[in-house]
Amino acid sequence: MTFPNHLAAGITFTGIFAAIADVNIFSDPSLIGLTVFAAVLPDIDHTASPVGKIVYPFARWLHRRVGHRTLTHSLLALLTLSFLVGILETWFGSNNNYRTVFFFAYFSHIIGDMITIQGVQFFYPFSKAPCVIPGRRELRFRTGDRAHETVLFAGIALTFLFCQPLMQNGFWTTYNRSFGYPKHLWSEFKKSEDILEVDFAFRDGSEIYEGKAYCLEATEDKFTLLENGKFRLLDASKQVILHTIPTHTGKRFSFPQQTFVNITFDSLNRLILDKTIMNIEVKSDQHFLTHIGQLKQEGKNYTGKYINQAIIFGQVPSTVTKDSLLLTKNPHIKSLREKLTELSTEQNRNQIQLQSSKTNLQNIQNEASNTEDLYRREELIKHIEKVEKEIANLEKSLTSRAARITDTRRQIRELKERDQQSHTKSRLQAEVKKKGKIMSTTNFTGLVQFVVIK
Repeated sequence: MTFPNHLAAGITFTGIFAAIADVNIFSDPSLIGLTVFAAVLPDIDHTASPVGKIVYPFARWLHRRVGHRTLTHSLLALLTLSFLVGILETWFGSNNNYRTVFFFAYFSHIIGDMITIQGVQFFYPFSKAPCVIPGRRELRFRTGDRAHETVLFAGIALTFLFCQPLMQNGFWTTYNRSFGYPKHLWSEFKKSEDILEVDFAFRDGSEIYEGKAYCLEATEDKFTLLENGKFRLLDASKQVILHTIPTHTGKRFSFPQQTFVNITFDSLNRLILDKTIMNIEVKSDQHFLTHIGQLKQEGKNYTGKYINQAIIFGQVPSTVTKDSLLLTKNPHIKSLREKLTELSTEQNRNQIQLQSSKTNLQNIQNEASNTEDLYRREELIKHIEKVEKEIANLEKSLTSRAARITDTRRQIRELKERDQQSHTKSRLQAEVKKKGKIMSTTNFTGLVQFVVIK
């Protein structure tokens, strides 16, 4: 194999196999330099090679002593030199995986010469028998033959282009993205230094949910995701997780914790306003109300985790008056419900049509298999193709409409939550004005932990 092919094969071979060892040779210029050096180093026993010309006296002496493709192309040289590189790496306190890169780059040269007609004496000096791949001579490449070398270079170049994502992202990241199993997300999360964005899909009952979110916490079968500022918990024991495909974002997250002592309602509500709250613990010497969406809780303490809705702390009213503010509904909810009804009706109609088409297809297939009239059979086959296309279009339409139904339901839920939050705030303000009191008579102590993404 000639010098250009050794260079190309060295980078491609090393990039692929180093990626399996979680080493990206493109992440550091020194790793690329080492790859190029090690990929051509075995030819130091040949005076006509580029590396042999650089150290010509040594190359000439080595060639006269042992010949070409012997000692420098052997398993002994591969292991010995890799061991020495490892010692130097440890000596200088480096952790750049130089030994791994050197091993694969040097080995790529030996493998490249094995697929030539001459082969290499891989087990030199213990055996001088040539090692070749494959065994049949006519299937191996001829060194220096322009046609052979060109075909080989083209194959290496195509392999490099095809495997470039694998080299840059690493084997396990590429594997995780391809299969998307929960355990692979957990494995990727444990070793990741940045935030993983997860493309997820799961089935809960008869509904399928999918989206993208940041992964905050992970175990083998449970994941805490942050989707558009809201927490989503994936639990393989309660849901059918279809896929979880992670992508590195380069972003970092932190969980700053803030404690507070003897602060008022107003101060506490300002502290948590528009924040992503992961944990919160609140205590007081008096009873107070905690409003989360449509839920209301009374007591002297409150503890919450993964808060998805705005929290409002308020004073317990002495009486519940009948003239409290009425809940105002967003008019857009009505139009969304009408849209949902229309979509559901169309979905049911298409499902009936799909079932009818499948029954019709079965009948036509049975008739085609039983008829002996060739002309009639040809007509039936054309009809089968037409019905199959119709079924495929109906199934595609059903899938698309199911996604629109799910999205419409989500919009309705979010609008109802906003209406309830607005109503709660207005009611609290009305109660304060009516009683003529200021909601600062109760003091709070506790802590709150936020999620911050940088």
